[in-house]
Amino acid sequence: MVQKVNWPFAAYGVEWYWKENMPRERYFLYIDGSQRGPYTVDQIDHMVNKGIVSSESMFWCEGLDQWQPVSQLIVPKVEVVRRRIRISTRLVGVVLLGMVLLGVTWPLLSEGWREQHQVELTQEAAYWRARGVLRDTFGKFTSILFEPFDPENVRLHGGQQASVELSAQTKRLGGAPMQGRWLVELEYDQRLKEWRPILSPNEQANPKGQGELTPPRPQAADLPSGTR
Repeated sequence: MVQKVNWPFAAYGVEWYWKENMPRERYFLYIDGSQRGPYTVDQIDHMVNKGIVSSESMFWCEGLDQWQPVSQLIVPKVEVVRRRIRISTRLVGVVLLGMVLLGVTWPLLSEGWREQHQVELTQEAAYWRARGVLRDTFGKFTSILFEPFDPENVRLHGGQQASVELSAQTKRLGGAPMQGRWLVELEYDQRLKEWRPILSPNEQANPKGQGELTPPRPQAADLPSGTR
């Protein structure tokens, strides 16, 4: 059964409830030479974003030694939007830069992977593996621009061997470009499913050997006069 309470007790109950549940945020503002408040953070936020109070106005609350700018308490929504736009712009720039770098490096990475991972007993697979052998021979400080695959330059023989003629332009670091042709002899390992360079006796004693390679042939323009 609901009991009816008299008015004085009801009033006391309302007052007690309000004291116990009222917002505990009590901020004071210093505006036009006078102190105003107290306010809650939501109230100050509303006034700042409506232009009623400047973000440069001063505020104080219990626990502070001195008055502080309202900008340390409230960030205007306009500034929040600006910050988000700046962050978004930077993210877009980073993404675009990443796409450009990926576009530049992807062909090199893709070709490098193909040169080192050939498992088929085909002319094209032998061509790509021969490129890897030649690139390993020249080392990291030489850029090599190969001519496209041509079946006429790859000869499979003996069931599991290949002779690959490569035409390419090489350029060592700080040097001049040189056009040349190389012959790479390969053997297919049926158990491991991979192409390997055929090593000569001297190269078998030297683990760094990379197979049978003929040196590049200098062009006529590179030869001294009288020797052409």
